[in-house]
Amino acid sequence: MINVYIGENGCGKSRILGKFAKSKINSHQPILAIANTVAHKFPLEKKSNDNYFFFEPINELNAKKNFYYSKKRPIIKEALSSSAFTNDDYSFIRTLQSILSYIGYEPSVGIQIELRPLRKPFISKSSIQEDELVKEFEKVSERLQDHNNKVVWLEKEAIFGIKFLEDLELLLQIERSQNRTRPYSYCDVQLFFRKNGREFDFKLASSGEATLIYTAFFLGFHLQKFKNKKVFILIDEPENSLHPKWQRQYIENLRNIFPYYDFEFHIATHSPIFIAGAQKEGALLHRFNGQRFEKLDADTLGIEDSLIDQFGIVTPQNHSLSERCIDLINDVDDKKLSISDALKVVDSFLKSSFDEQQKDFLLGVEDLIKQIPSGKYDGKD
Repeated sequence: MINVYIGENGCGKSRILGKFAKSKINSHQPILAIANTVAHKFPLEKKSNDNYFFFEPINELNAKKNFYYSKKRPIIKEALSSSAFTNDDYSFIRTLQSILSYIGYEPSVGIQIELRPLRKPFISKSSIQEDELVKEFEKVSERLQDHNNKVVWLEKEAIFGIKFLEDLELLLQIERSQNRTRPYSYCDVQLFFRKNGREFDFKLASSGEATLIYTAFFLGFHLQKFKNKKVFILIDEPENSLHPKWQRQYIENLRNIFPYYDFEFHIATHSPIFIAGAQKEGALLHRFNGQRFEKLDADTLGIEDSLIDQFGIVTPQNHSLSERCIDLINDVDDKKLSISDALKVVDSFLKSSFDEQQKDFLLGVEDLIKQIPSGKYDGKD
């Protein structure tokens, strides 16, 4: 099920998502919340709650330029390192590769590790004793010596890739554990991707590409924890930074990437393009009527229709508007609609239009409707 909430700024779209999240947290149901706006109302994630996970792509974007100094391990690293221990059949790696394919990347991830000599002490906090961690680091360094400062590509069905991920988990533990008050680090992990035959550092990805990757990796990483449960996915303003094509395909792509999970979407958006794509996927629209959000009986699939129906905007050279006006004239002529009701609809279009040529067209439609002699549906005309 897909629920989409629309309305003007300040109408409470974010608040309704926040309240929904809190209600599901209290009932101990799995929730994944994603905020693409700083004005979100989601509760913060707590370590004591293993059913609620909150994610802000903007924080990942800000940390993208310097993975080491980010406060929290980047979600891509989290997903990659965990995949070595959660799936013997490579299914999660295939899911991650599908994510990349849907945004136009090649389905492989490159990892570059730079290993440096140890200088004690190097740990501020760790769940493993320092001596043990040092020994493990030395073993990994020896195993990966031939790959030091080189990009290792994780390809589908690659056994070496899985072993590499196991080593990566340890290195990431060291990376986040080493004393951050010191400028010297003992290992540095960078991510690379391929697009159109070109390899590039992830730091060079566009904000839209990075947002999609972060969001999908976050979902993929946490959905695997709830394979046999229904998961509620809450997303505030998913359209931010996204190309119109990606906005329209957003829901469709997520469903295709994660086809075997049971989840329910609750999404707040301002984008008519996103709405058009969501409607195609059978979304239920909820619009603020001044007092509360009410379910809309919307059956249109086009962007122009979404602009008219959901946002009250009539664009210039709007094909959908022309079709609607023709339908109005035909309905009056067939006695399915009264002249007065048809004129009210045309008047609403006039108020929503900002193009003078279009307004002249609508005034002409009004004249045509008034000239229909048999337009009597309720006997009042």
